[in-house]
Amino acid sequence: MLTQMNMKEGLNIFGDKANEAIMKELRQLHNKKSLFPMKKENMFYDKWKRVLRYLMFLKEKRWKLVVVLMAGLNESILCVT
Repeated sequence: MLTQMNMKEGLNIFGDKANEAIMKELRQLHNKKSLFPMKKENMFYDKWKRVLRYLMFLKEKRWKLVVVLMAGLNESILCVT
């Protein structure tokens, strides 16, 4: 088994433990106001093109699951769509 897996695989393998780790990471990003939900329909085209896409992975450490967030390298705003 690989040490790093995507979110869907992690939820299937680890269940509630993975869900708890993902929610903790998203809550932390939300509390720091670096991530906020926004619908595509409520955005102008130029703002939509600047949205930063990101990937979320789970990595199993010795005693816990760690969520790894990988985002694009260009200057953009970060939001969930």
